[in-house]
Amino acid sequence: MDLQTTIIGAVLIAICVVPFVLINKKKKEKQQLLLKQLKAQAITYGCAITRHDLWHNTAIGIDDNEKCLFFFRRTKDGEVQKQAHLAGVDKVYINGAGNAIEKLELVLVHNSSKEPDTVLEFYNSATLMQINAELELVKKWQGIVEESLIK
Repeated sequence: MDLQTTIIGAVLIAICVVPFVLINKKKKEKQQLLLKQLKAQAITYGCAITRHDLWHNTAIGIDDNEKCLFFFRRTKDGEVQKQAHLAGVDKVYINGAGNAIEKLELVLVHNSSKEPDTVLEFYNSATLMQINAELELVKKWQGIVEESLIK
């Protein structure tokens, strides 16, 4: 009787735990694919990612040596890839960090008036219902870019 109870308990625990393990594994695989695509984008420009962050279907990274910033987002409509050489950037600011956040963007203002500002969308209420760590991430990356502009 005790062996049967133990077996039933082990099976029930496995039934409860296995879905979480599989979900976590799938999430890590998606993140690795995002990072792989970000690194491939950097290689195209002769760079290598030295620091990065991943969230939802978005990745951002920087090559500290070459001072290049890379952004990759996968959407239902396709992929968004952006890059900016920070030597050509005058300033960086956050757009949309108010009380009711509908959009949260990191904007890179280029020193050439011919080149439009590079806008990196960290959050959009039209595609995501709830903001999570995007506000902290956009502030972190504003600091990283500002640090690179000073050097």
